[in-house]
Parts: sequence; structure tokens; C-alpha cells
Amino acid sequence: MKRTKLLPSLAAIVWTALGIGAGAQAWTAADARGEGEPWPTSTPERQGFDSVELAKVFDFIKENNVDFNGLIIVRNGYKALEAYFYPFQRDLPHDVASVTKSVTSLLVGMAIDRGLIKGVQEPALNFFPERAAAVADEQKKRLTLEHLLTMTSGFCHSYRDGEAQPGAMRLSPDGVRFMLDQPLVTAPGSVFAYCSLAPHLLSAVVTRATGLNELEFARKNLFGPLGITRVEWPADSQGNSSGWGDLFIRPIDLAKIGYLLLGRGLWQGTRIVFEEWIQVSTRPHVFESDTTGYGYLWWMPLSTPGLYEARGRGGQRLSLWPRRNLLVVMIGNGGHDPGDVGAIIGRALKSDGALPENPAAVAALKLSVRDAFSRQVDLKVIVIPVGLDGVYRFSNNSRYGLPLAARGAWRSNDEFEFVLNEPANDRAFDVRLRFEGEDAELTGSERTGLVESVAIRARIKQ
Repeated sequence: MKRTKLLPSLAAIVWTALGIGAGAQAWTAADARGEGEPWPTSTPERQGFDSVELAKVFDFIKENNVDFNGLIIVRNGYKALEAYFYPFQRDLPHDVASVTKSVTSLLVGMAIDRGLIKGVQEPALNFFPERAAAVADEQKKRLTLEHLLTMTSGFCHSYRDGEAQPGAMRLSPDGVRFMLDQPLVTAPGSVFAYCSLAPHLLSAVVTRATGLNELEFARKNLFGPLGITRVEWPADSQGNSSGWGDLFIRPIDLAKIGYLLLGRGLWQGTRIVFEEWIQVSTRPHVFESDTTGYGYLWWMPLSTPGLYEARGRGGQRLSLWPRRNLLVVMIGNGGHDPGDVGAIIGRALKSDGALPENPAAVAALKLSVRDAFSRQVDLKVIVIPVGLDGVYRFSNNSRYGLPLAARGAWRSNDEFEFVLNEPANDRAFDVRLRFEGEDAELTGSERTGLVESVAIRARIKQ
């Protein structure tokens, strides 16, 4: 077998691994503002974070084999950190599970603001007159939207009951009738019990009040103004969006919704949500425990006054702390408590003012971000001509459509060295291939040190 035939494939591997292939991704705190994003980027130190401490997030995830997908930190209107973890990709919409409930809360408030719903004290049965006459239970007639928003509807005994009901509802030919026919197990307003039927009934209320289901209403009044386009949100057999969960949205777009709330309902000078709704819905109305309050489909950890969160199974979390002008998005794939990562982020927040710059720590943090994502590589074969006479050969297989030059030479029967040079981008990469029997070893480094070196070993197949 001629080893020269291996050179294009192995060169493509190292080229991509070093992050210089066309379309390579490595999102770090130093990147420019993304398209449609309201935040410029900043070093963590400028926003009061210690990069050394933030890097411990990546250590924790790696050491504990946490199935983490994405992390975004925005403070003082600046994106201090954005990271994605293999195999998740930045532009993929992600199921945010019960974070959906908090979006439902926002949409209810927006419908109230537009006069389409009178207020939270309105009885739920007012929106379903065709079912009202069939309801004999006087307590159910007194069930209000506020009861649904605060998980005090009386439909459930426990979290387990509340999570089982949506599955049964999906099998029903009439989801609204199924919900309204459920017997009350406690009086509305008397007991907190997490119940996913409650926000889904609110979704049906939004449909009846606005003439649009939640997805359509949000596209027009929430997602559209915020520039959120990549969204999936399934509906029941009557067309009501799943008010309890199953919203698929990009992490960066979830951060936009959080930023809208931090901005008290204003988005780039335009009122999207009225401020009073944000204030009322994000303060405790009931208590799940001695340590946790609950608002209108928002959670409040009482150990951190002023902090409120949207939470979903699998590690989905949108945390907002207006007092510190901070939002954090965490996207996961289950098997961990996002509060563990949140605690590390909390310890990294050292000041409400800027900290002294720490270039070495920022560089190390960037490497952690790149390492989290770097396993996600495109192993397409890219043919790169290499000059073997000491003269560069040029191709256009480079970033930005700029020329890529390559030259190399055999140093022995088993070792080949070559240089990949991006002359217009001030980057040059030294690559060495060494063969030993059926094994091949490839190493590569970038001369300025801004790109992490790589080493790859492979078995040659005949």
C-alpha cells in the first residue's frame, strides 16, 4: 500500500481538528455578536466573573461525565460565555421540557395585556361554555386561571400523578373534555401539586381567547419580535400547543426570552410583555417546600432572593437574577442536577463591577470551550495539493474563501512533514505524519499558539 494515498485524508482530519476547515465551529467568549443577537461579547472578568472559577464548570462536567449540551451566560447585557458540548450543535432546537410552562405563563400575560383575557381571577370554565353546563362540581366552577398558574388547581395529588395525566390525555379524542372531566382531589387554591394538565388547560384558554394556538400566538407576538424562527411545538388533537412541555427552541433563543424578562418586557425599545405581569408572575404565590417558592409557572429558590427559574426535566434551565443583571441558560440530556453547575457559576461571580483582566485564564477558558465542542468534527475528505519540491501549492479549501498553501517533504521512509499556511489569515500549521507497521500517528500545531495542538493515532486498513 502506498502511504502517499493516505496523505489527503489524514491532512483533512488534522486540518478540521485544528479548527481551520471550512465551516469549523468553536464558539467562545471572544466571538463577535451572533446574527440577530442583542449582546456584544465580553471577557468574563469585565462582567465580574473569574475565568479560573468558570473553567471549573468544564472540569466538573468532564470529571463526572455529565451529559451536558449547552451553557450561556449573559451579564450586564454582555455575553460572557457560550459553550456547546459534543454531540449537540449550536443551531439545533432543543426540547426544553417543562421550561415550556414558563413560556405559557408569558403568553397568558400577553393575552391579558391585549384585553383578550380579563385577568387571572377569571374562571377557567368561562372559556369553554360548551362544557360548563356539564360541570356539576361547584368547586370546579370556581377554578380560576390563577389556580392553574400556581399549580393549585386541585387536579393532582402529587408530581407523579401530574406527570402521568398528559399521556392519558393524548389518548383521548377530546383533550379539553378530558381535562375538565378530571375530578378534583383538593379544593382549588388550597394545595400546591405539580400538575401538567394545568398549563395545558391554560394553552387551550389562550387558543380560545386569541383564536391562535400558543405557537401561532407566540410567532406573532413573542418569537417573531425577538427574531426566533427555529421553533417546534407540537399540539394536541384540537390544535392546542402542549402547554406543559415539548417546546423545541435553540438555547440562544431561550436566552433571548430570558433577556426580555431582564429588560422588564422591553426588547430593543419595544414593549413585548407588560412589566407588571413579569413582576407578579415571578414572585412566590405558593410554596413547594420551605426552600422553594412558586409563582405563575416559575420557580424561586428562596436561598437566593430575587432569583427565579424556568425548569425542565433532563437539566433544562433558564435562571434569571435581575438584582445581579444575570441570566444563565443550561441545556442538558438528563442524569444530572443543573444546580451543581449553577453553584459553580455562582462561586465564579465575584463582583458587581469589573475584575482585573486575566488573559491567561481567559485563554484557558477558551480552550475548555473548544475542547467541549472539538470532538464534533466533520471528517469529510478534503483534497489539498502539497508541494513536494519546497514550493507551496495553493487551493481554495480554506475558511473565508482565502487561499491555502501547502508544502512538505518525506524526512524518512516512515515520516512525512508538511505545512498548511493561510497567508492572508496569519496562520501556519505544522503537521507530522509518522508510520509504524499498521499504525499511523498524526500531530499538528499552530505557530502562534492560539489553536490547541492535536495528536491522532489511527490503524491503517488495507
